[in-house]
Amino acid sequence: MLGAAVPPRALLDAVRRLGPGAVMLWSQSPHTTDPELVRQVVRTAWGARGSRNRALVLVTGPGWRRSDHPEGIAGPRTLLSALDLLEQAVTG
Repeated sequence: MLGAAVPPRALLDAVRRLGPGAVMLWSQSPHTTDPELVRQVVRTAWGARGSRNRALVLVTGPGWRRSDHPEGIAGPRTLLSALDLLEQAVTG
């Protein structure tokens, strides 16, 4: 779990090194959303060449509007639906 003060480059490096099953980006208000960071996280891959993996990326919190994030990115509106998606990503 990384906090709000983590620079975008550090987040991307952590995703590349750790290879998580899911990355959840929280935004408390519309001015803290970063659609470009979401796209960069989606493009981040890890693993051996030919068998690269990618994380499920979820954008959560009251700051995100459906139009703020790239198409195809999960944007659950409730905690329960976010937890369901996270569980599927790490157990599936």
